[in-house]
Amino acid sequence: MNAKFIRALPLGVMLLFSPFFAKADTTASLVVVEKDGTIVETPIPDVSRIDFDTFSFSVLSKDGNSEKYDYDSVKRIEFGSTSGIALPSKDVRLAVWPTVTSSTLNVTGTEANDMIYVFGLNGTQEISVTASDDVNVIDVSGLAAGHYVVKAGNTSVRFIKK
Repeated sequence: MNAKFIRALPLGVMLLFSPFFAKADTTASLVVVEKDGTIVETPIPDVSRIDFDTFSFSVLSKDGNSEKYDYDSVKRIEFGSTSGIALPSKDVRLAVWPTVTSSTLNVTGTEANDMIYVFGLNGTQEISVTASDDVNVIDVSGLAAGHYVVKAGNTSVRFIKK
């Protein structure tokens, strides 16, 4: 694939991969949160494209303006809004132990009815359970030995099945 094509992806292609836009919302924004606490919010309809370079990226507006950000100064990029619109999935403070196990895995940091998933490193979902209480015990004895990822909300934790 052409390197220039990868660096200048149209915004529509990028949004295709953003789970936020599964729900249409005309007030959505591209939110850049910088390490110094500065938050820059650009309405999605105003964004023409985002160009990625080796050490920085630029947000190009439809009016021709460009805002450049160095990767070292950016904490995170979100597709959402800082103006009170809730993102569809919440930030979960997930704790998983033991991180090396042959039988069961303990998971905390979820609320009742949250979904907890176990994925293989190839991306295959191996287990899904509905959280029922503070400590959720997941039987992983049926999994093949290897590395796996536990995911709840936006948080993922790796563990090893012996």
